[in-house]
Amino acid sequence: MTPTLNEQNEIGQLVAGLSAAISGMRLYAEKHPKTVALLDQAYAGIAQRATSREKTTAMIVDDELLWDGTALKGKVSQLTSFVKELRAVGIESICFHKGITRSEITDFLKTLASNQADSLPSSAHVKLGKLRLSCKEPDLCPIGEADQQRVAAFLALRDKKYPQVREISHGISRHRNFEIKGVEDVVTTFVRGFAENINPIRLLIQMKVGDEYTYTHMVNVCILTMSQAESLGFPAEYLFQIGVAAILHDAGKLFIPAEILNKPGKLTNEERLIVETHSLRGASYILKHDALPKLAVLGALEHHIKYDGTGYPAIPTSYQPNIISQMIAISDVFDAMRTRRSYKEPKPVKDIAAVLLKEKGSAYHPQLVDNFLKLIQEEPNGLR
Repeated sequence: MTPTLNEQNEIGQLVAGLSAAISGMRLYAEKHPKTVALLDQAYAGIAQRATSREKTTAMIVDDELLWDGTALKGKVSQLTSFVKELRAVGIESICFHKGITRSEITDFLKTLASNQADSLPSSAHVKLGKLRLSCKEPDLCPIGEADQQRVAAFLALRDKKYPQVREISHGISRHRNFEIKGVEDVVTTFVRGFAENINPIRLLIQMKVGDEYTYTHMVNVCILTMSQAESLGFPAEYLFQIGVAAILHDAGKLFIPAEILNKPGKLTNEERLIVETHSLRGASYILKHDALPKLAVLGALEHHIKYDGTGYPAIPTSYQPNIISQMIAISDVFDAMRTRRSYKEPKPVKDIAAVLLKEKGSAYHPQLVDNFLKLIQEEPNGLR
């Protein structure tokens, strides 16, 4: 969904208000009338948006600001200034929750204005994300009974939809006009039942209804990508389109001979070229279905295009893949490496994290890698 002009303007005013308040606190005392007015304006904008959405989230991606899924581009002075303020103290993301108070906004902006990186406050309604990476094998972090119930409820929904995903896959592989409502139903169920703020690894426990890689991979990449998007502040209406794109990202592989896809040894050059056609085949197939979001076309086409522009299919040097395609790429490689196949053993999380870290900035979007590793860093060893 393309953000409206009103949405862009609202977020732009929000950022301008925060930037102005920071500048005001550096020029005047906290109780000065000008500072008070600027803080009142900043608080009113944040509180209104957080109340209407339960929470509102900003994240820096490269030198751009992504706010509730809307990318604010350009060189507007307030926007550039606000991004610099956050980068100066190592903040990658901010989440303002419903119920935020004026004092919480004041404390947050006061600390930004003073450049006191070590005393940046996260409070009950202001959650700050700073760059924290860990490649060690994560330990089990116990969760409460309520969260356990949420996870169990989501897993039950996931398993219930598994046969439906299998039918979707079969329909695509036979070049049939599969029931698009089936895809929408699966993803809508996931969105409604999604266990927000739960580490996605808890949602990837092996399905009991079967171990067919194709179907479980479709579901797992959907869950992982939706988890990334949810953590970045994308609202439910975006999560639906993102989920559809993720679950169909490998549609083109269903047209590749199984003996090539499942070949245990190294592929020949000819076989490799055949496999690499799956991006274009999948995008072409999805494009024929007008009811599917165009984001699904991009997800299928772009998920093997690397951050540095290499990969496949070949693209012009000025082309940049959609950010959702880049999320799908991370989910895709993570699930592929952690899944046992007939010809390979799964890799432990620490080894997968090492691969992502090594290739961030080249194969994968660096900020998205950092965010993904934060999502999975406090989970159990049992990734089998």
